[in-house]
This record gives sequence, structure tokens and C-alpha cells, in this order.
Amino acid sequence: MKILVVGGTRYFGIPMVNTLLKKGHEITIATRGNSKPVFDGPVDYVVMDRMDPANISFVRYPIVMGENDYTGRLDFYIEHIRDQKPMNIDDIDTKMAFIYEKDAGDFIAYLAEHFVPGPINGCSKEAVKISDIIEYIEKRLGKKAVISQTGNNAPYNGIEDTLSFSTEKAESIGYRFRELKEWLYPLIDFRTATSN
Repeated sequence: MKILVVGGTRYFGIPMVNTLLKKGHEITIATRGNSKPVFDGPVDYVVMDRMDPANISFVRYPIVMGENDYTGRLDFYIEHIRDQKPMNIDDIDTKMAFIYEKDAGDFIAYLAEHFVPGPINGCSKEAVKISDIIEYIEKRLGKKAVISQTGNNAPYNGIEDTLSFSTEKAESIGYRFRELKEWLYPLIDFRTATSN
């Protein structure tokens, strides 16, 4: 099958394109042309502006997190706890929903072969508190977080509690998203081991 991917050169787009290539699809990537990563097979490129209103987004994700996350949000917590730098966290008990980057990319690739009309959600089941993430990092590093209103503003400040998005529609076509515990804590282990 010939597939046009809008974006796909960063973050979860890379595993999505690689999954499609492994399944034998011919991929054309439409991007602004700013980056051309190395994929697991040949891809063609066309240059386009993704802000064009003609483009439609049909998959809804919460916050995407993974090994290739370039936002530095998880690293912020790891580095601040490791270096004992104060953090300003407006609500440490805020619950947030996430999806693993590999699932985010793989699910879009899955939809290329399993048509579903209308919008569809992708999400790991359950939500997690910021305090749970911090507590896990503290145990991993053997250091306590320094929480202070005068500290550096933490990622996710201002976010209100979010529930995990319903993935019933995705499950009805045979797709299963990893549970949060299957990937989040191993990801924190990986990021703490590789942080400088």
C-alpha cells in the first residue's frame, strides 16, 4: 500500500514509519523539509506546510512520552532531583494521562490497515499523579525532590486532572495499548541511567 505520512520525522513518527516500512508499505513523508532521519527502509519526501487547514487530524492522544522525547519534560524532573535543584510544582497531586511513543506511532500505522471512520483515541489505561512520578525518581536516584515556590517552574504546571481517554473504539478493531506501568517506570529507569 502507498501511504502518505504528514510529519513523521520526529518523536513517535519515527517508530510509526518504521512499522509501516516493515509491513512492506511504500511511504511518502510530507514535511516542512527541516529534518530527514534515517529510517529502516527507503522513504520519499514532499515538502508541505502542516498548518494548512486542509490537513485533518483523526487520532486523539494525551501527553506522549518515550525514549525519543525531545521536550525534556521527564528529564526536567530527573535532573532537578538528581542535582537537588528546587522545582515549583503547582499541584503535585494532578493526575495525567499518557501514551507511550511506540504505541502512538504503531497505532497510526495500524489504522492504515484497519479503517475506522471518525475520530479515535489512543491512550495508556489509567492516569498517574505527578507525585507518583517524583516518588519513583526519588527512589531510583536515592535523593529527595526539592519543592519550592521559588524553584524552576515544572512541566505540566497548569494542567488539570485528566482521565485516561476511552480506547474502546481502538480495542473494537483489535488494538491494545500498553498499560502505564508496562512502560512508564522502565522509561524512567532508562532516562535516569542515561541522564548526565
